Amino acid sequence: MDKDRLEDLINKFFLKRLSNEEKVEFEDLLKSSDEARKIFRQWSFINRGLQTIEFNKTCTPPEFNISLKQKVKRRTLWMQYIRNAAAVLTIPLLISLLYLLVGKDGLTKPTSYELSYTNTNSKAILITLPDSSKVYLYAKSTLKYPSLFTDHERHVKLTGEATFEVVSDPENPFYVETLDGVKVKAYGTKFNVYGYDDDDIVQVYLERGKVNFSSPYLNEPTKMRAATKLEFSRKNKSVKVSPADASEYEAYEKGVLLFRSASLERIAKKLSRVYDIDIDIQDNEIRYYPITGVFEDKSVDQIMDLLQMSSPGLKWKREEDKIVLYKK
Repeated sequence: MDKDRLEDLINKFFLKRLSNEEKVEFEDLLKSSDEARKIFRQWSFINRGLQTIEFNKTCTPPEFNISLKQKVKRRTLWMQYIRNAAAVLTIPLLISLLYLLVGKDGLTKPTSYELSYTNTNSKAILITLPDSSKVYLYAKSTLKYPSLFTDHERHVKLTGEATFEVVSDPENPFYVETLDGVKVKAYGTKFNVYGYDDDDIVQVYLERGKVNFSSPYLNEPTKMRAATKLEFSRKNKSVKVSPADASEYEAYEKGVLLFRSASLERIAKKLSRVYDIDIDIQDNEIRYYPITGVFEDKSVDQIMDLLQMSSPGLKWKREEDKIVLYKK
């Protein structure tokens, strides 16, 4: 089988440019070659995963990394047209194609591929998962998930921070796992997970529904109820659950930074990721200053000025490519 010719035919197939002779050639190729059918089926399912991202108006595709990018580079032109495939062929050829892809004994189990999305932008991006669940992926965060959920569970891996709106499916639980084996189990709910690999704290905020939090270092799962926040210390292997307000998380979805009595250290970490700049706190005495504020459409320098104005004991300066916070 000539794979280059097959790709040319598939390209024309989705671009609606097959001649009558090429339609016959394409049909014969799919009829005669298991490998040809497999290739066509694989890239169809991959495309389904690639169609699930919505970019924020400030986010441009070149800044958004997809782990399959190198593998699908040659096929990106025609994959965007897969959804229009049914309009290309005559009814007999379409029926024949469906029969070949489905097979005699029912639907062939599709191959699932891992997709990996990394948000290198300052604002959240929205990803739609194969089950139609929504994920708001935040700055410096990576989400990995299969192009198809199988085996009676929905499993994704997160490094960083994301808000999940999970479609209810009691028979197929939804799992979010961080790098160190921490898991959040849900069935249909909305929650936020904060789990950067360079941070001691893992946080889960539950807006509605119920979730279970588990870790290899805990004897049993912790059940959470709506409007609560869980903090797990990787260092101390301890869990703390407390009431929490949804406003901070709702604001972050919209690109607004809202802090309520947050420590300066926590704010510095958030700003460092959002603005992609190192922020160093020189004096431990100011590290845990409680700060409340709302920042929208502000540069990092403007935010630093506002923090300095609202905190009499705080000063800041730039040193080369980083920001330094110190005691006044």
